[in-house]
Amino acid sequence: MSRSTRRECGTTVRQKRVSTPATRRERVTRHACSSLATRGGRVACESSRFCRVSRLSNMLQQHGPNSNLMVRKLDPRQTWNLMVESHLRSTGFYHVSRIGVIRGFYLLLAALAEMWRPKTHTFVLLVGEVTMPLENVAHIFDLPIYGEPVNGWTDSSSVFLQSQSITIFGHELEVSSFSMSYIKLGWLRRIRDPEPLDTKESTRRYVRCQIFYLLGSTLFTDKLNAYAHAKYLPLLRDFERIHTYSWRSACLAHLYKALCHASRYDTKEMDGPLNLLFVWAWERIPCITPVESFGTDHSMVVEDRSEI
Repeated sequence: MSRSTRRECGTTVRQKRVSTPATRRERVTRHACSSLATRGGRVACESSRFCRVSRLSNMLQQHGPNSNLMVRKLDPRQTWNLMVESHLRSTGFYHVSRIGVIRGFYLLLAALAEMWRPKTHTFVLLVGEVTMPLENVAHIFDLPIYGEPVNGWTDSSSVFLQSQSITIFGHELEVSSFSMSYIKLGWLRRIRDPEPLDTKESTRRYVRCQIFYLLGSTLFTDKLNAYAHAKYLPLLRDFERIHTYSWRSACLAHLYKALCHASRYDTKEMDGPLNLLFVWAWERIPCITPVESFGTDHSMVVEDRSEI
């Protein structure tokens, strides 16, 4: 320990400088840096990817729970129309219809896209390679898995789209101004909400609108999150066949495609089922979870979408 001298009333007084843990750490750090500099070596991280993940985790923990992550204000179960709930359960879209939208978390999204490898469809972490199987999609979205593939032919002509819209929704179609193949979700909400639900056909029109809205806003979203592709209309024409399609496989394939596109160096935005990606990451990497004691009831920790 160093000593300093000072004079008081003609008397020389020796005062000891107290060494605190902080000052000791500073001296050790300066000594380590000077010794590394004398060797002329440049210290590199064990893994630059580990440093980025550590910084991401620290930033998320310092800022605490994200302000955009709000408690889901679910409607009481008794306010749901029993026929609508029965049809949603029979088609396999009841659980995903109760899940809202998670906004924000751009740092987490950027980190996951950077760790994604398109050749293997896996995330490369320090512990190895991990990916999202169909079982995780079932756990989070509870969509049908067994059945026919979600594919078919498309026709973007105005006559075909109008005929499909009248058959499925009971209204003439209002398409996007920049493309005839996209349907505005705002128009879909406007024709869905006034349905009286007093007949079987009215209830089915409401359920078709709800399912198509979920396809465009949750499962197969675009970057604007305001349109849904008209190619899914023929899949909803036969109401009894909606549950026979493997929606879970299609949702996971769409997420893989979105991650492969987002991993490119010139991509600035990402679409796809981001709710699925965020919840999966929070359950597999608990240290970055923004909500304490994050449980399996995913519908209770996301933002309410009923007001959108």
